[in-house]
Amino acid sequence: MQTSRSDLLGQYKVLLFPIERKPIIDTLNIGSRKHYVKALLELDITHARNAIKAYRSQTGKGCSFLAWFLACVGKACTEYPGVHSLRHGKRKLVFLTTWT
Repeated sequence: MQTSRSDLLGQYKVLLFPIERKPIIDTLNIGSRKHYVKALLELDITHARNAIKAYRSQTGKGCSFLAWFLACVGKACTEYPGVHSLRHGKRKLVFLTTWT
């Protein structure tokens, strides 16, 4: 089921919550009952650092890693609207399709 609506924020779609995302919600609910969750995350940022250095050498302007990361998040939100969808109740997702 999909319905399209318009609001002060812009146009948006309301879709049913996918079944394959429910285990993620269950895991988050279990984690919210704990005081802390231990995790270790290691990422290779060599490509990112090289891209920042190339940008600096081409334009002469500096760019921080945080600025680069936020630009990537913004592009992901534009290309994949599911990244910034909102959960409405237990069974619906709201996707913003156009900004006003």
